[in-house]
Amino acid sequence: MTIPWTSGKPTRSPFAMPRGLAGRLAGRLMLWMNAQRDLLGLLDVRAGERVLEVGYGPGGLIRLLQRTPAALVCGVGLRRRSVP
Repeated sequence: MTIPWTSGKPTRSPFAMPRGLAGRLAGRLMLWMNAQRDLLGLLDVRAGERVLEVGYGPGGLIRLLQRTPAALVCGVGLRRRSVP
């Protein structure tokens, strides 16, 4: 059981602290259900801008951001291997 920073309460949820098979499946589910393309349109990234995504999880949005005209796209997460 882990204590995520979001709630401060113990949890077994693979969404809170993804690891192992359950964590990988949770990441795939998040990629499938989240509307990264809709958010990308709202961000309106322009040429030369620098983008930092904090807590990028399975990396769906950060992969889309890399296709924009941004000069630099970086992500910061708690885990070393968040993006497959």
